[in-house]
Amino acid sequence: MQDNNIGFKPYRYFRHIRYNNFLILLNVMIMLIGFYFIRYSEKFYEVLPQIMGTAMVFIGITKIMYSVSTREYKSLTTREMATGIIIGAVGGVILASHEEVYGLIGISWGLFGLNRAADELNTAISKLSKTDKGFIYPLFASIFGFFLAILLLTDPVERVYEHMHLIGLELMFIGADAIINNILRRRHLHSGRKKK
Repeated sequence: MQDNNIGFKPYRYFRHIRYNNFLILLNVMIMLIGFYFIRYSEKFYEVLPQIMGTAMVFIGITKIMYSVSTREYKSLTTREMATGIIIGAVGGVILASHEEVYGLIGISWGLFGLNRAADELNTAISKLSKTDKGFIYPLFASIFGFFLAILLLTDPVERVYEHMHLIGLELMFIGADAIINNILRRRHLHSGRKKK
């Protein structure tokens, strides 16, 4: 879990809260999309590129807007702006491409999952080094996310239809993980405000 609190300031605190509330709603929607991918994979297969491309562009724009509004991009310890640009750009390529992009979807979400797994593992190692019992959840999230991402990266072109369920599971996991991390981040910001 990355800490986006770049020195506590009241207006930034409330921006974080509004952003976190918005992200919770966004991630609930992502979880619902994942559920429908698993439950109705045959119906969503044909429109998978449009759904995933639109979702990635929207997520990218959201991250960029947040980074600009909080000036997060000035910090070397966070990367919301860079992540938003990359996710949005890949989503744009998926939407604009008229060729088969199912393989690209599987690869991009597999790599996205590996990136998240690395972030979670980094958090777990940091907490473990400080004898913080909070390392258990990020360690679990890292291991689960890693194996899920590896499965998505296995034959992403040939097995894309089979991967519909994996993409759905990945979306549900990412949504749930993001909600948990946002709640934990909010508690961290709130405790930081009290200390000030």
